Formats: sequence, structure tokens, C-alpha cells
Amino acid sequence: MINNRIYVEFPKWKQTEFLRKIKYNVPLTWINIARILNVDRSMVYFYLDESSRLPYNSFIKLCKMANLNPVEFSYKTINIIQKGTAKIPSTITTQLAEFVGFLLGDGSISLSSYQICISMDGVLDEKYIHDIPRIYFRSLFGKEPLIIYSKRSRGIRCIISSKEVCDFLVRDLGMPYGIRKYNHKNMIPIVFFKDNELLKSVIRGLFDTEGGFYQHNKTSPRLYIYNTSEYLLNSIHKALIQLGYYAIMKRRWVKICRKEDIVKFFKEIGTNNPQKQLKYEIWLKEGKVPSTAKILEILYGCGAVANIRASQ
Repeated sequence: MINNRIYVEFPKWKQTEFLRKIKYNVPLTWINIARILNVDRSMVYFYLDESSRLPYNSFIKLCKMANLNPVEFSYKTINIIQKGTAKIPSTITTQLAEFVGFLLGDGSISLSSYQICISMDGVLDEKYIHDIPRIYFRSLFGKEPLIIYSKRSRGIRCIISSKEVCDFLVRDLGMPYGIRKYNHKNMIPIVFFKDNELLKSVIRGLFDTEGGFYQHNKTSPRLYIYNTSEYLLNSIHKALIQLGYYAIMKRRWVKICRKEDIVKFFKEIGTNNPQKQLKYEIWLKEGKVPSTAKILEILYGCGAVANIRASQ
């Protein structure tokens, strides 16, 4: 089943201006307006700060209510195509927790287009994105995602469009949306700190998308989770401490250095990313973490690195 939803796209800040004009012309509170539009009050605030587009039927309803002519405003209408009908999880499971982890790591939520997207390396992480994010989108939300390969880089994206899923992630779970780096909400939602098994699953998702496992010197490996958001790094560090790891946080990463903690991490938290699992298995056998180039050669055969460089 395919649903077309029509939204209004205003020039920058014109949607905010329109809504304030409505409120000026009609003696109603934002709560009253939310009830008229049959949405939560928080949704009206998303409309106000333009993090979410206004549905066309809501735009027409507001114009009639305030006795305004829609043609007076500069806007265009857009269709958002949604494939399939979304379902919303009734309980918080370890699979949902892992989904939250990789969405925090390499994902994004857009309330303007109602898109949830996971973006990764189309070579190193191709199998992972097909086997985990794609399958989790199906099992958790009943949506078949689009898989899009970049024509300009070796990136790959896994995307669904769903207002219901966006609302669930943002309002019910407290997930950050839009530009997240300086967003104080860009952290592991507090509900996952209440159960260590859920917390482990969140960390697994983060490690699989933003993590790295490398050789530090001749005898010592290092396990990293990278990010540019101080808020997210703080919550990752807090989570690892709660789970019993000696973790060190710097400006752009959290790392685990002790061998016993690294072994514990892979045993208790683990990874669903084939290239990271392969690195760990080789380290256990050989005592040295292989380079990413070697992993590429193992996964894709001789000449893989040269072929990738030639295509860039």
C-alpha cells in the first residue's frame, strides 16, 4: 500500500510567520489550535520552529478559520510517498535498543520530510546495512526501506518515510532530530539506562556504526566509539562505566584500552558488523588487529582496495 501525503513548503521562516498571523487573527491558544488540527501541542511547536512541514489540509483549515485567502501566501505543495503502513513497537526490546544505537551513530531523523535514514560506507558496511538496519526497519516498524547508493561517493543509505515512526522515536523515546551536534537531547535516552541488557544493545548499535577496533602498538589494541557531539559522547561514556568498563573520553571519542575489557566487550556486547567481527577474530588468533585494507581484501578479494580507489 502506498500513501501520498500532501504538505505545504513555505520559504524559510514563512511558515512561522503564517502560524503567528493565524494566532493573531484568531483569539486561540496554541493548545486550542493543536486540538483543532487534531495534533499534540508539541507538534504545533514543531510547525512553529519549522522542523516539521504543515500538512496541506491543516493549512487550508487554518486559512478558513482565520478568514485568510491561501493564495495570499507564497508556498508550494509536495507529496511525501510512504510505502507500507507503519507499526509501532508496543514494548522496548533489545532489538529496538540496538536500532536506537545505530540511529544515534550514523542515522538521522527529519521531521520536515518524516524520514529516518541510516548512512554508512557502501563498501565496508554494505553487508551490515542490508542484514541489520534493513531487517530491523522491517521487523520493528513493518516498513520496507529504500537502499540508495551514492553516485558521488561510496556511501549507502537505508531510508524509510513515516510520520508515525518519527513521532514514536522523537516523542515517545526522546530521540534527537535534525542537526544533532549541539543538541542537548543528542544522547542515549534515559529509559535504556534502567536495564543493562538494553543498554548493551544500544552500545552495540553505536559501535557497529561509529566504532573502530585498531592496533595501537605491537602488543595492544584499542576499541573506539567516535562522535563529534559532546552530549552523545558523555552518555556513551556514562553507559560504559555503568556496564563495568574502564573507558576514557576525549573530545571526539570514547575508548577502551585494557585487553580484558576489550574481550569482555566483544563477549557481552558484541557486534553485528561483519568487518568488525572479523577484525576481532583475527586479533584473537594472531595477536594483532588487521588493517582495514586487509579486511577489504579478505571480504572482497584481491585488488579490492585498488578497485575502490580507482572508482573514487
